[in-house]
Amino acid sequence: MIMKYFLIILCSFLISLTCFSQLTPDPDQKISIPPNRLAELDAYAKMTPRSMESNVQSLADYLMVKAGSEAEMARLVFSWMAYNIKYDARSFNSGQYGDMSATGVLKSRLAVCAGFANLFQAICGAGGLECVTISGYSKGYGYRPKQKFTKTDHTWNAVKINGEWYLMDATWGQGYGETRGGRMVAREKFDDYWFAPPAREFIFTHLPEDPQWQFQDETISKEQFEQLPYIDPVMFYYGFNPEVIFAKVLDNKKATFVEVFTVDSPVEILAAPVDQKLRKGTPVSLNIKAEAALEVVALNANKRTMFQQQGNLFTVTFTPEPGDLFIGIKFNSKEKDYQIMLKYLVQR
Repeated sequence: MIMKYFLIILCSFLISLTCFSQLTPDPDQKISIPPNRLAELDAYAKMTPRSMESNVQSLADYLMVKAGSEAEMARLVFSWMAYNIKYDARSFNSGQYGDMSATGVLKSRLAVCAGFANLFQAICGAGGLECVTISGYSKGYGYRPKQKFTKTDHTWNAVKINGEWYLMDATWGQGYGETRGGRMVAREKFDDYWFAPPAREFIFTHLPEDPQWQFQDETISKEQFEQLPYIDPVMFYYGFNPEVIFAKVLDNKKATFVEVFTVDSPVEILAAPVDQKLRKGTPVSLNIKAEAALEVVALNANKRTMFQQQGNLFTVTFTPEPGDLFIGIKFNSKEKDYQIMLKYLVQR
């Protein structure tokens, strides 16, 4: 009898361990789909015939024809949502929401986050992908630094691909909101960053109500999430290490980070300070890779310090003076001004 109970307990433990391991992927893992294939998938989803969109199953069937893998299946759903569902700013402003079910959103083509997540899950499920809807807290439209969250305010998804879970935010993939005349206005802008970003990056802007969906080695509390600074995803596009940033924040709640700005062509920052504030009299080194760049410059104290160029690599080491330090870039000889990528503050 003792052995019987022992086996039951052991089996229960193994089942729990298996379930837990399925919910704890590498927080830095990414989906790899070649850029040319991504463009092909996105174009296919964008041009979906209206006749194939009469119901969730027919839409899923059409999209999945193009998919060569589970990752591509998820991408097609994400792209279709971005190009075909609009954010319902009127409902957001009034607080009066229409039918946010998958069927209702497919019919109206309008949704707030819950509707986006419901339809995303439904299409994935109809196509054979395991997908869940997650509710939680977010640092999106209307967020204020150090804001306290009293209730959940956002909904997104997790999709299982090749046995591993990946996070998706179809709402933010479709566009963003801005304020005009005291009201939110929705702007359409396809942003595929929100297609399966690493969980280590996602946690800066999304905190699930259920901690298991954080996918972190060590989960954080709502209070810790509130203390995390808003990190613009452009930082991660540029190549700043999210694990370093995450560790700095947990070690120092007052940590501040370099300001980042979007520029017109791809840039990879191979080496640069991550902290916003730099020490007076301390040399600074930066190493930047930019295929299309003509010049990269440091602008500080009314002086220009040009980066040295070797092919597509730009490097500099210099000692900045107190005040603002900007890192700028030019991609075209006709540009009069530099596009600003980074902004630091050199302490006095």
